[in-house]
Amino acid sequence: MGQPGSGTGTRRGGRLARVARAPAIHFAVAGLVVFGLVRGLAGPAPLALPAARRAVVEAELERALGRPARPGEIRAALQQELDREILFREALARGLHRRDPVVLMRLVSGARFLDLGAGDDPDELARAALAVGLLETDPVIRRRLVHLVRIGLEAAAEEPPPDAIEAAWRADPDRFRSPRRISFRHVFASRDRHGAGSRAEVRRLLDALRGAPCEAARGLGDPFAGGAVQRRAARRDLERLFGPEFAREVLRASGPGWLGPVPSAFGHHAVCVERVEPGGPVPLEVVAPAIRGELLAERRRQAYEQGMAALRRRYGVPSGRSAPSAPDSVSRRSPASGGGES
Repeated sequence: MGQPGSGTGTRRGGRLARVARAPAIHFAVAGLVVFGLVRGLAGPAPLALPAARRAVVEAELERALGRPARPGEIRAALQQELDREILFREALARGLHRRDPVVLMRLVSGARFLDLGAGDDPDELARAALAVGLLETDPVIRRRLVHLVRIGLEAAAEEPPPDAIEAAWRADPDRFRSPRRISFRHVFASRDRHGAGSRAEVRRLLDALRGAPCEAARGLGDPFAGGAVQRRAARRDLERLFGPEFAREVLRASGPGWLGPVPSAFGHHAVCVERVEPGGPVPLEVVAPAIRGELLAERRRQAYEQGMAALRRRYGVPSGRSAPSAPDSVSRRSPASGGGES
């Protein structure tokens, strides 16, 4: 004779067995397994900017531009902001917030300012600051951590070897030439004062000064804002002070002596050339430090771009795309910022 309830249990077990053998259940279980595998292989959701943060970025961009931002400008600004967020998250992943003295001091001072009541122990104060989210909300800390990761990426650049420096020097010889320079004294006749007669006034002065030393012109003519004497002036100096026509005429001088009338943006000038430096190739040893600096800066830029591209891939952000947005309801606070770390 069976035990009480054994028939009921047998019938219930039979029904469960039939349900377990049902094709629909098999498909459902298989679907859950596949979904779990896909989610596991896909990894965490891509990093994205919340809509509220995107709105702040766009508003700040338009304030800086003083006009409505164009779509391309907005995309670039959002990508830069997302890159900063990636660098910040990478800093947390590397534990830089626990090792950098600047960040730790900022956390401690923030805890004291907020009167978190953690006593005087710096470690406890830092943990208290982390517990209230100061790590993510303090803009100084964020900038510091972003900077630390950025210079770390740039540090992957190799020092340019001497042969690369010499190759750059030989590849563009005209760039590494000292400019033609000229030293002179001039006598000025202002167009504001003499009108169309400024040229005739300079001719009269030149007739009196031909053959005289440059010092003989001291005190003559109208005052000139740039001064009566120029030393070792290059073309760009002359163009800035007198205008391109004056620079072109004066730099034609082959040696000391008087010349003019030379027109400028302000009138006419009698010019007494004291010295001409023709310029020419600059030796490699003189320009090597500057070339090295340029090459190293370019290598650091490339190292940063390569490192940034790798980080974008790691955080699921396609390079060259506009920054994706995250739903406002999704919290993306990094676990590395939780309390208990310092």
